[in-house]
Amino acid sequence: SSCQNVGGMWVLRHLKDPGQCHYLPKGKELVIGRRDCDILLRTDTSVSRKHALLLIAEDNKGYVTDCKSKFGTFVGGVKLPWNSKEELVQNAVVKFGQMGAEYRCHIAS
Repeated sequence: SSCQNVGGMWVLRHLKDPGQCHYLPKGKELVIGRRDCDILLRTDTSVSRKHALLLIAEDNKGYVTDCKSKFGTFVGGVKLPWNSKEELVQNAVVKFGQMGAEYRCHIAS
């Protein structure tokens, strides 16, 4: 699906395939993982079944939390501690696991 910018809304956009993107609505915690999740990353075996949580708060601040994943969640190349909520900055690069699940998080303008 093509990625249309919706002003003011957070977008999770794949680094190598920018057409692959997910809109992140405010006030809803989204589960990222390989099975039964809001954002499915089925093809990456280094992504856990329930890998991470993404939350856009009502004040439009973005957060990511690693859910005790086997291969980790990284923000700007730094591995997050388990269950710690990390605030996302504009254009943060978030990687789920060890392979190609690397995304840019940004607020669309």
